[in-house]
Amino acid sequence: MANELIPQYLDVWLLIAGVSLWLASPLFERAAGEQATVGALLGGTVALASAALVAAFLTLNPAFAWTATAFLCWGALAYGAFRLVPDKPAPKDLSLADHCKPKLIFGESRFHMDHKWTLRTRLTAKFEVKPSDCRLAVSAWAYGRAFYGLFYTGRDLALTPTVDIVCSAVKGGGCKALAYVSAATLRAESPVQIQVQHDIKEDGDEVTVRTTMTASVGASGGSIGASASGVGGSIGLTSAGLTFQQAMGMFRWRCEVG
Repeated sequence: MANELIPQYLDVWLLIAGVSLWLASPLFERAAGEQATVGALLGGTVALASAALVAAFLTLNPAFAWTATAFLCWGALAYGAFRLVPDKPAPKDLSLADHCKPKLIFGESRFHMDHKWTLRTRLTAKFEVKPSDCRLAVSAWAYGRAFYGLFYTGRDLALTPTVDIVCSAVKGGGCKALAYVSAATLRAESPVQIQVQHDIKEDGDEVTVRTTMTASVGASGGSIGASASGVGGSIGLTSAGLTFQQAMGMFRWRCEVG
């Protein structure tokens, strides 16, 4: 009699719902961020567990019970690998070369490295700047991974957008300082995003650069736009699973007549 009160194919629909929620978790991440993704993963787990119980004890369908259990075991193994597989090590040598002229009058080399994790995301970031008399050598590297129920995915990205300082002669015998960024300042390949922002201010014979580096994993996306200086940009990372942002300092050069 109890079995007659159970909707037909309830175990099948619970199984389909559970697997669909897990497979759709990357879409939830891009559309609505971390909380929606975790909700989809938990909802899928509950649906699959319910499917196994309904099939085993109510609809008496052992095939679907074992199928749902197999998906749960696969998800558990994937999550175990996500937690236990070592992260990719950061590069040992960032090859930041020293150069000469014009004159660096303010700023020094800086290094920052951090590692964080949440229930379903991990992120390691390594940031470095090294100013010299004619350039600001920059290296930003990040490795991140995100768990999506039946699988996890990881990626490492690197940026080296060096700022070259050039002196240009002007009428009257003076000099004008100019700054040029030599490489891309933004990379985004799921699930990792990395960005280097150079805020450049040219003022006569001096040029000032403020550098900020950002890395994230599991971001839902966002807008990308140019900064006021025309260099760098902006990633909308407010819905990211994990985000690092580090101010790497202010640097100033002066062009001198000589």
